[in-house]
Parts: sequence; structure tokens; C-alpha cells
Amino acid sequence: MAAKTLPIHLQPPITGYLHHAYSLSILANHQAYLPWFCSQYIQLIAPRQGVEGGLNFYIHPVHPLVLSPLLDIQWMNREIAARTRGGIVAFVKDALAAAYYVEVFADEFYIPHRKSYQRAHFVHDVLVFGFDDKMGSFDIIGFDERGNYTTSKIGFSAFEKAFNGVDLSAVDSHVSNWPTKVWLAKYLAGAGCDFDPICVLEQLRDYLSGSNPAARLRLLHNPAGGDANVGIRRRVENIYGVQVYKKLDFHLGVLLHNPRFCNPTTWRILWEHKKCMGMRIRFMEDSGYLDSSCGLRGEYRKIEESAAVLHRMMFKFACRPAASLGLRAALRLREIAGRESAALERLVAGLGRG
Repeated sequence: MAAKTLPIHLQPPITGYLHHAYSLSILANHQAYLPWFCSQYIQLIAPRQGVEGGLNFYIHPVHPLVLSPLLDIQWMNREIAARTRGGIVAFVKDALAAAYYVEVFADEFYIPHRKSYQRAHFVHDVLVFGFDDKMGSFDIIGFDERGNYTTSKIGFSAFEKAFNGVDLSAVDSHVSNWPTKVWLAKYLAGAGCDFDPICVLEQLRDYLSGSNPAARLRLLHNPAGGDANVGIRRRVENIYGVQVYKKLDFHLGVLLHNPRFCNPTTWRILWEHKKCMGMRIRFMEDSGYLDSSCGLRGEYRKIEESAAVLHRMMFKFACRPAASLGLRAALRLREIAGRESAALERLVAGLGRG
């Protein structure tokens, strides 16, 4: 096969972190993913300690990436992939030819259109979704030098250098084992997944109570002492759901004195969470799971818009810190927290009657 390009969605609902964006860029090409997606991405997580925000969506603590019945997901040691006949380039091409997307960790020093290209050695995950033998290149997606989530090309030789440039001796296996793996994912066209209102109701209750969702998964994972979420093996004490607002409020106070700790990704994740909740409410109303007369669609649109403003404010703060901006952001954060809790209490009540 001289060339192969798999479908890729450039605007998945979450792009704040690549471990969400990559799976969703595969799934969002297909409308069949909506019932599954709207049953997920409800809980938030943040480290209890530390001055940084660290906000993220909560996902399965055992598996470091998204688990979906619509994807055939396979993991293997990167050394095994590299030792196949023809090396890592042939391995990736064979996987793509079999309709598997490939995610690897690579040194962005060798990847064109990356911020670290030819400037600094920086290991990050890359999703490969196509190849062209005539051009001698792979199609990849990720954050470019301007921070945009977009596609680009990389030559076979440069890709091999980027793959081999990862220093595994510097990887602390007690913290994360991601860089040691190669991830394959194939969309299962014949698979299906129904919307799960009971699962949504359970997650919403956990979100409003600030409960650790891992307690529901103790058959597979012991939640005692913390939670090894999203591929992080080291146990850390986390907070969940609406409790993250207290951490973010504290974080804003820190930023007034130490703006260098500002990370716009935290505020993008908060905004994307509200977008996902809005998507879920619209889906439930349109599918008959929620009475449209309850007014939650319009209320959550206002919450989403306010979170978008907060994200823009914090992006501006990261570029040009100003105490007045930080104080206004804190007021908006508290407004969002209050409005969301009230709206979700109504949503839980509505679903509980269903």
C-alpha cells in the first residue's frame, strides 16, 4: 500500500490535554459516539496539595487513556514495536494499513511545526493517522508551534529520529509508564453503545458530593491513599467534582502573588467541562431523557459562556498578569460554581424522577 489516511476530527469536544483529544479525534468522526460520549466526561479531578491548578477530567484509573466500546485499543512496549522487521516506520505503516491509529511518545526536537523543533528536547505524545510512501511522510496531529491543535506532516527519517530520541532511562516508572508504550486504536464500525442515564445520574451525584469515583471500581483498582489517575502511578491525594472550585479559588489567590504558576490549560479544561455538560443536556433533551421545559439547556448555555469568558481572562492573565484581572476572575469563578451546582441539582432531580 503506497498511502493510507484514516479519518481525523480537528475539533473534538476536548483538546485541553492530548490524552483526551486523540481518542475523541478518532471517535468524533462518527455520530454513533454521541450516546457513549454523553455518558462520560462528567467528573473533574485536581490534586489537593500544591499551588498549581492541575484540573483535569477524571477517567478510568486503571487504563491511562480513554476506554470506549467503540475502539479496539492495544498497548505494547515500544521496544517490541521498534524491533519489528523494518523498524518503527514499517511498524506504524503496517498498523495504519490495518486501520489502526498509532500514538507514540517522541522528541519534538525532530518534529517540524512544534514549539520545541530544533530548539529543545521535549518528549510528548504524537498521534499518527496516515502515511504516504511517495512523499516519504506520516500525517500527525497535535499542538503546533502556536499552540493550535492541528495536523502536519513529518518525514519517515525525522519520525524515526524523534521516536529513538526518547531517553527511557530518564523515565521514572514510579510516576508514569506512558513513554515506554505504543498505543494502537481502531474504530469498530460495527460496535454500538447506548446512552446510560443511570451511569450519568451516579456520576452527577458523585460530582455534586465531591466523591472519589474510584470507589466504584475497587474490584479493579484500590482507591485507598489517593488515585493513580491518567497514567500517573504515584499515589496523590485528589479532590473531585464541585470541590475543585475551592482549589481553583485558592489557586487564583496564589496567582495574584506568583503569576508564573498560571497555566491556561486548567481554565480551558474548566470551560470544556461546561461545554461537555451542555452537550449532554442537549442530547438528553433531544433524545427524550430530560424534559425540555425544565430550562436547563438555556441555563447551562449561560454557564458555558461564562466559563469561556473566564478562560479568555486567564489566558490574558498568563500573558500580562494584573491583580484587577485576577480578582475579576475569582468573582466569575464563584458565580460559575454557584450557578452550576444549582443547575445540576435540578438535573439530578429531573433524572431521578425518570
